[in-house]
Amino acid sequence: MLRLKNQDGDKPSVLLPLFLIWVLWGIVPGCAKLSGIPGDLLTLWVNWIAVFSLLLIILVNKQWVSLIQDTDRNPLGIKDYLKVSALGFFWPFLYSLAFFGAIYEKGPAFTTILAYSFPIFALLSRYIIFKKKIASRYYIGICLAIIGVGVGVYLGNDSSITLIIPVICMGLFAGMSQGVYISITSEWQKYSPWLITLGISIVTAIYATIWVSIYGHFYIPSPKSILFAAIIGVLGNALGFLVYTYGNQLADKSDKEQGVWLSGLCFILIAQFIFSIIVGTDSLNPYYGISIILITVGLFINVNHRK
Repeated sequence: MLRLKNQDGDKPSVLLPLFLIWVLWGIVPGCAKLSGIPGDLLTLWVNWIAVFSLLLIILVNKQWVSLIQDTDRNPLGIKDYLKVSALGFFWPFLYSLAFFGAIYEKGPAFTTILAYSFPIFALLSRYIIFKKKIASRYYIGICLAIIGVGVGVYLGNDSSITLIIPVICMGLFAGMSQGVYISITSEWQKYSPWLITLGISIVTAIYATIWVSIYGHFYIPSPKSILFAAIIGVLGNALGFLVYTYGNQLADKSDKEQGVWLSGLCFILIAQFIFSIIVGTDSLNPYYGISIILITVGLFINVNHRK
Protein backbone atom coordinates (compact mmCIF):
# COMPACT_ATOMS: atom_id res chain seq x y z
CA MET A 1 0.00 0.00 0.00
CA LEU A 2 1.11 3.54 -0.64
CA ARG A 3 2.92 5.59 1.97
CA LEU A 4 3.83 9.21 2.31
CA LYS A 5 6.74 10.61 4.31
CA ASN A 6 6.16 13.16 7.01
CA GLN A 7 8.08 16.42 7.25
CA ASP A 8 10.83 14.72 9.25
CA GLY A 9 11.28 12.19 6.45
CA ASP A 10 11.87 9.25 8.79
CA LYS A 11 8.36 7.93 9.39
CA PRO A 12 5.37 7.13 7.21
CA SER A 13 2.58 9.66 7.35
CA VAL A 14 -1.10 9.06 8.03
CA LEU A 15 -2.13 11.91 5.74
CA LEU A 16 -2.73 9.74 2.66
CA PRO A 17 -4.90 7.19 4.53
CA LEU A 18 -6.77 10.10 6.10
CA PHE A 19 -7.58 11.62 2.72
CA LEU A 20 -8.72 8.27 1.34
CA ILE A 21 -10.91 7.49 4.34
CA TRP A 22 -12.58 10.92 4.12
CA VAL A 23 -13.66 10.05 0.59
CA LEU A 24 -14.53 6.38 1.16
CA TRP A 25 -16.54 6.92 4.34
CA GLY A 26 -17.97 10.28 3.36
CA ILE A 27 -20.65 8.56 1.30
CA VAL A 28 -21.76 5.96 3.86
CA PRO A 29 -24.55 7.64 5.91
CA GLY A 30 -26.13 9.29 2.87
CA CYS A 31 -26.14 6.05 0.88
CA ALA A 32 -27.48 4.13 3.88
CA LYS A 33 -30.39 6.53 4.17
CA LEU A 34 -31.05 6.43 0.43
CA SER A 35 -31.12 2.62 0.46
CA GLY A 36 -34.12 2.62 2.80
CA ILE A 37 -33.02 -0.77 4.15
CA PRO A 38 -33.39 -1.49 7.90
CA GLY A 39 -30.10 -1.42 9.81
CA ASP A 40 -29.73 -5.15 10.46
CA LEU A 41 -30.58 -6.16 6.90
CA LEU A 42 -28.33 -3.45 5.48
CA THR A 43 -25.48 -4.80 7.63
CA LEU A 44 -26.06 -8.23 6.08
CA TRP A 45 -26.08 -7.03 2.46
CA VAL A 46 -23.20 -4.59 2.84
CA ASN A 47 -20.85 -7.08 4.47
CA TRP A 48 -21.48 -9.99 2.10
CA ILE A 49 -20.82 -7.60 -0.77
CA ALA A 50 -17.67 -6.47 1.03
CA VAL A 51 -16.46 -10.06 1.50
CA PHE A 52 -16.68 -10.93 -2.19
CA SER A 53 -15.19 -7.56 -3.16
CA LEU A 54 -12.24 -8.14 -0.82
CA LEU A 55 -11.64 -11.65 -2.17
CA LEU A 56 -11.47 -10.20 -5.68
CA ILE A 57 -9.15 -7.37 -4.58
CA ILE A 58 -6.88 -9.82 -2.73
CA LEU A 59 -6.77 -12.08 -5.80
CA VAL A 60 -5.87 -9.21 -8.12
CA ASN A 61 -3.22 -7.87 -5.73
CA LYS A 62 -1.81 -11.36 -5.01
CA GLN A 63 -2.10 -10.94 -1.24
CA TRP A 64 -3.18 -14.48 -0.36
CA VAL A 65 0.01 -15.14 1.61
CA SER A 66 -0.88 -12.38 4.07
CA LEU A 67 -3.95 -14.42 5.05
CA ILE A 68 -1.87 -17.36 6.31
CA GLN A 69 1.32 -15.62 7.51
CA ASP A 70 2.00 -12.70 9.82
CA THR A 71 4.18 -9.77 8.80
CA ASP A 72 7.29 -11.68 9.96
CA ARG A 73 6.32 -14.56 7.64
CA ASN A 74 5.41 -16.86 10.53
CA PRO A 75 2.40 -19.14 9.92
CA LEU A 76 -0.83 -18.05 11.59
CA GLY A 77 -2.64 -20.40 13.96
CA ILE A 78 -6.20 -20.95 15.11
CA LYS A 79 -5.66 -18.53 18.01
CA ASP A 80 -4.83 -15.71 15.59
CA TYR A 81 -7.98 -16.26 13.56
CA LEU A 82 -10.09 -16.46 16.72
CA LYS A 83 -8.72 -13.10 17.89
CA VAL A 84 -9.67 -11.47 14.60
CA SER A 85 -13.09 -13.14 14.73
CA ALA A 86 -13.72 -11.86 18.26
CA LEU A 87 -12.80 -8.35 17.19
CA GLY A 88 -15.10 -8.62 14.19
CA PHE A 89 -18.06 -9.35 16.47
CA PHE A 90 -17.44 -6.16 18.44
CA TRP A 91 -16.43 -4.03 15.43
CA PRO A 92 -17.85 -3.86 12.85
CA PHE A 93 -20.80 -6.22 13.58
CA LEU A 94 -22.27 -4.57 16.70
CA TYR A 95 -21.04 -1.21 15.44
CA SER A 96 -22.86 -1.65 12.13
CA LEU A 97 -26.10 -2.68 13.82
CA ALA A 98 -25.96 0.42 16.01
CA PHE A 99 -24.78 2.80 13.29
CA PHE A 100 -27.10 1.72 10.47
CA GLY A 101 -29.94 1.20 12.93
CA ALA A 102 -29.63 4.76 14.20
CA ILE A 103 -29.48 6.10 10.65
CA TYR A 104 -32.66 4.20 9.72
CA GLU A 105 -34.45 5.58 12.78
CA LYS A 106 -33.22 9.18 12.87
CA GLY A 107 -31.09 10.17 9.88
CA PRO A 108 -27.42 10.21 8.82
CA ALA A 109 -26.19 13.56 10.17
CA PHE A 110 -27.25 13.06 13.79
CA THR A 111 -25.92 9.50 13.92
CA THR A 112 -22.65 10.50 12.30
CA ILE A 113 -21.99 13.15 14.93
CA LEU A 114 -22.63 10.72 17.78
CA ALA A 115 -20.56 7.90 16.26
CA TYR A 116 -17.59 10.18 15.74
CA SER A 117 -17.18 10.78 19.43
CA PHE A 118 -14.79 7.80 19.09
CA PRO A 119 -11.42 9.56 19.63
CA ILE A 120 -12.04 9.81 23.37
CA PHE A 121 -12.91 6.11 23.48
CA ALA A 122 -9.76 5.30 21.51
CA LEU A 123 -7.60 7.21 24.01
CA LEU A 124 -9.33 5.63 27.00
CA SER A 125 -9.20 2.06 25.71
CA ARG A 126 -5.57 2.47 24.62
CA TYR A 127 -4.67 3.51 28.15
CA ILE A 128 -6.86 0.95 29.95
CA ILE A 129 -5.93 -2.05 27.78
CA PHE A 130 -2.33 -1.31 26.80
CA LYS A 131 -1.29 1.31 29.40
CA LYS A 132 -0.29 3.68 26.63
CA LYS A 133 -0.99 7.37 26.27
CA ILE A 134 0.12 10.02 23.81
CA ALA A 135 1.89 13.26 24.69
CA SER A 136 -0.43 15.78 26.34
CA ARG A 137 0.29 18.45 23.71
CA TYR A 138 -1.84 16.51 21.21
CA TYR A 139 -4.88 16.45 23.50
CA ILE A 140 -5.81 20.02 22.61
CA GLY A 141 -6.27 19.26 18.93
CA ILE A 142 -8.14 16.02 19.63
CA CYS A 143 -10.40 17.69 22.21
CA LEU A 144 -11.22 20.53 19.82
CA ALA A 145 -12.25 17.97 17.20
CA ILE A 146 -14.40 16.15 19.76
CA ILE A 147 -15.99 19.43 20.87
CA GLY A 148 -16.73 20.12 17.21
CA VAL A 149 -18.53 16.78 17.10
CA GLY A 150 -20.50 17.62 20.24
CA VAL A 151 -21.61 21.02 18.93
CA GLY A 152 -23.58 19.36 16.16
CA VAL A 153 -25.33 17.07 18.66
CA TYR A 154 -26.29 19.68 21.22
CA LEU A 155 -26.97 22.72 19.06
CA GLY A 156 -27.85 21.15 15.72
CA ASN A 157 -30.48 18.78 17.07
CA ASP A 158 -34.08 19.98 16.98
CA SER A 159 -35.68 16.86 18.45
CA SER A 160 -36.66 16.10 22.02
CA ILE A 161 -33.78 14.49 23.86
CA THR A 162 -36.25 12.14 25.57
CA LEU A 163 -37.47 10.80 22.24
CA ILE A 164 -34.03 10.15 20.84
CA ILE A 165 -32.37 8.41 23.81
CA PRO A 166 -32.28 5.03 21.98
CA VAL A 167 -30.61 6.71 19.01
CA ILE A 168 -28.12 8.43 21.33
CA CYS A 169 -27.26 5.07 22.91
CA MET A 170 -26.77 3.42 19.51
CA GLY A 171 -24.63 6.28 18.23
CA LEU A 172 -22.43 6.39 21.34
CA PHE A 173 -22.00 2.61 21.29
CA ALA A 174 -20.87 2.89 17.69
CA GLY A 175 -18.30 5.48 18.78
CA MET A 176 -17.11 3.33 21.68
CA SER A 177 -16.66 0.19 19.58
CA GLN A 178 -14.83 2.14 16.89
CA GLY A 179 -12.48 3.63 19.49
CA VAL A 180 -11.67 0.18 20.89
CA TYR A 181 -11.05 -1.10 17.35
CA ILE A 182 -8.51 1.69 16.80
CA SER A 183 -6.57 0.90 19.96
CA ILE A 184 -6.51 -2.86 19.34
CA THR A 185 -5.57 -2.81 15.65
CA SER A 186 -2.85 -0.22 16.30
CA GLU A 187 -1.21 -2.86 18.51
CA TRP A 188 -1.72 -5.70 16.05
CA GLN A 189 1.30 -4.85 13.95
CA LYS A 190 1.99 -8.49 13.11
CA TYR A 191 -1.35 -8.92 11.34
CA SER A 192 -1.73 -7.66 7.79
CA PRO A 193 -4.57 -5.20 7.13
CA TRP A 194 -5.71 -7.64 4.44
CA LEU A 195 -6.18 -10.39 7.03
CA ILE A 196 -7.92 -8.17 9.57
CA THR A 197 -10.24 -6.58 7.02
CA LEU A 198 -11.29 -9.84 5.38
CA GLY A 199 -11.64 -11.58 8.75
CA ILE A 200 -13.89 -8.96 10.34
CA SER A 201 -15.97 -8.70 7.17
CA ILE A 202 -16.62 -12.46 7.02
CA VAL A 203 -17.48 -12.59 10.71
CA THR A 204 -19.82 -9.60 10.44
CA ALA A 205 -21.57 -11.05 7.38
CA ILE A 206 -22.14 -14.37 9.19
CA TYR A 207 -23.32 -12.75 12.41
CA ALA A 208 -25.61 -10.39 10.50
CA THR A 209 -27.16 -13.33 8.66
CA ILE A 210 -27.85 -15.12 11.94
CA TRP A 211 -29.21 -11.92 13.52
CA VAL A 212 -31.61 -11.22 10.66
CA SER A 213 -32.74 -14.86 10.60
CA ILE A 214 -33.65 -14.73 14.31
CA TYR A 215 -34.66 -11.15 15.03
CA GLY A 216 -35.22 -9.47 11.69
CA HIS A 217 -36.95 -10.00 8.38
CA PHE A 218 -34.97 -11.04 5.33
CA TYR A 219 -36.05 -9.83 1.93
CA ILE A 220 -34.44 -8.86 -1.35
CA PRO A 221 -34.53 -5.06 -1.64
CA SER A 222 -35.24 -3.17 -4.83
CA PRO A 223 -32.43 -2.84 -7.39
CA LYS A 224 -31.98 0.80 -6.36
CA SER A 225 -31.58 -0.16 -2.69
CA ILE A 226 -29.13 -2.93 -3.55
CA LEU A 227 -27.12 -0.44 -5.62
CA PHE A 228 -26.66 1.85 -2.61
CA ALA A 229 -25.82 -1.15 -0.42
CA ALA A 230 -23.23 -2.24 -3.00
CA ILE A 231 -21.65 1.23 -3.00
CA ILE A 232 -21.26 1.04 0.77
CA GLY A 233 -20.03 -2.56 0.60
CA VAL A 234 -17.31 -1.96 -1.98
CA LEU A 235 -16.17 1.56 -1.11
CA GLY A 236 -17.12 2.01 2.54
CA ASN A 237 -16.45 -1.49 3.84
CA ALA A 238 -14.03 -3.36 1.57
CA LEU A 239 -11.72 -0.46 0.66
CA GLY A 240 -12.67 1.74 3.61
CA PHE A 241 -11.97 -0.89 6.29
CA LEU A 242 -8.70 -1.79 4.57
CA VAL A 243 -7.45 1.80 4.54
CA TYR A 244 -8.77 2.40 8.06
CA THR A 245 -6.97 -0.61 9.52
CA TYR A 246 -3.77 0.30 7.71
CA GLY A 247 -4.00 3.85 9.07
CA ASN A 248 -4.56 2.59 12.63
CA GLN A 249 -1.37 0.54 12.44
CA LEU A 250 0.55 3.37 10.82
CA ALA A 251 -0.55 5.88 13.46
CA ASP A 252 1.05 3.82 16.23
CA LYS A 253 4.51 4.81 14.96
CA SER A 254 4.59 8.04 16.98
CA ASP A 255 2.53 10.31 19.21
CA LYS A 256 2.31 12.87 16.42
CA GLU A 257 0.92 10.37 13.96
CA GLN A 258 -1.60 9.21 16.58
CA GLY A 259 -2.65 12.78 17.35
CA VAL A 260 -3.04 13.68 13.68
CA TRP A 261 -4.89 10.43 12.94
CA LEU A 262 -7.44 10.79 15.76
CA SER A 263 -8.19 14.45 15.12
CA GLY A 264 -8.13 13.95 11.34
CA LEU A 265 -10.64 11.10 11.45
CA CYS A 266 -13.21 13.56 12.77
CA PHE A 267 -12.99 15.19 9.34
CA ILE A 268 -15.02 12.25 8.06
CA LEU A 269 -17.91 14.06 9.70
CA ILE A 270 -17.45 16.98 7.31
CA ALA A 271 -17.33 14.70 4.26
CA GLN A 272 -20.50 12.97 5.38
CA PHE A 273 -22.27 16.27 6.02
CA ILE A 274 -21.40 17.47 2.55
CA PHE A 275 -22.42 14.26 0.78
CA SER A 276 -25.68 13.98 2.74
CA ILE A 277 -26.60 17.56 1.85
CA ILE A 278 -25.72 17.02 -1.83
CA VAL A 279 -27.90 13.91 -2.16
CA GLY A 280 -30.73 15.48 -0.18
CA THR A 281 -30.78 13.22 2.89
CA ASP A 282 -29.91 16.14 5.17
CA SER A 283 -30.34 19.89 5.14
CA LEU A 284 -27.75 22.59 5.73
CA ASN A 285 -27.49 23.61 9.37
CA PRO A 286 -25.42 26.62 10.54
CA TYR A 287 -24.16 24.65 13.53
CA TYR A 288 -22.46 22.21 11.16
CA GLY A 289 -20.24 25.14 10.19
CA ILE A 290 -19.12 25.55 13.80
CA SER A 291 -18.32 21.85 13.93
CA ILE A 292 -16.28 22.13 10.73
CA ILE A 293 -14.27 25.06 12.08
CA LEU A 294 -13.47 23.35 15.39
CA ILE A 295 -12.48 20.05 13.76
CA THR A 296 -10.32 21.88 11.21
CA VAL A 297 -8.52 23.87 13.93
CA GLY A 298 -7.95 20.69 15.96
CA LEU A 299 -6.39 18.90 12.98
CA PHE A 300 -4.31 21.95 12.05
CA ILE A 301 -2.87 22.17 15.57
CA ASN A 302 -1.78 18.53 15.64
CA VAL A 303 -0.38 18.54 12.10
CA ASN A 304 1.82 21.52 12.95
CA HIS A 305 3.12 20.28 16.30
CA ARG A 306 6.80 19.55 16.36
CA LYS A 307 8.03 16.13 17.45
